[in-house]
Amino acid sequence: MNLNKSMAAIVLAAVLAASVPSSVMGSTSQLTDSLKLSVEKAAALADAPLKSRIISSFSELSSLLTQESALDGTIKNVHYGNEEAVIAVRKQITVIDADKVAQLETKLQMTKDKYKPMFVLYSSVSGTKAATAEIRLAVQLAREDIKLKEKQLKAAKDEKAKKIKDIRVILSGIDSVKVQIKSAKSAVDIPKKRYSAEWSDFKQLLKKKDAKRTADSLSALVSLTRQVIEQKKGINTLETKISGIIAKAKAQIPAK
Repeated sequence: MNLNKSMAAIVLAAVLAASVPSSVMGSTSQLTDSLKLSVEKAAALADAPLKSRIISSFSELSSLLTQESALDGTIKNVHYGNEEAVIAVRKQITVIDADKVAQLETKLQMTKDKYKPMFVLYSSVSGTKAATAEIRLAVQLAREDIKLKEKQLKAAKDEKAKKIKDIRVILSGIDSVKVQIKSAKSAVDIPKKRYSAEWSDFKQLLKKKDAKRTADSLSALVSLTRQVIEQKKGINTLETKISGIIAKAKAQIPAK
């Protein structure tokens, strides 16, 4: 009989150990080796159905906490990726059509410089017989040439401003999603706080070796962790939505 109990304890320990991945059993996890040992002892004292329930609930909790940890990593990566991407896009839009505008500004200045001597000459002879019809016509054409280039420059600047404005309108869609994320994070806090309280109770029940209430507490922890995961999946979806908004904005940036 003693041999059978010893073998059962060894098998139980092996099952519980296998149910807790090394990443979960690390220093950052609540599921420490000491806790696992306490669960093993509580399960060993229970009848077969209750023992099975404790083992399965503990295994599920371990799995769910691993999922939550992985989800946290994914959310963090997407979030910081979004932060870097939106900074890059905002920087890129400031130089949209910069070369085109610069070229037109240069052309305008060169045109003004080209006609400057003629304008000086015309100014000196204006109102005199030296101001011939040919000179007046040349000055008129020069002024029209300058006005044309000024018009082209203004059109290019207006087009640039419109492109930037349109992209910024797209990016403004991020704000409403961030509000949703903030709300979702607040929603996560509710089951998290309940989990924290339940976790304290769970550890006390283990010390008391109350198998029935330990099993009930484990079930509650599993349920709360599921709720947290569902909320965090929603946050991940929203972060991914922001990625889509940034991608849409980036697609509007003209290729050089």
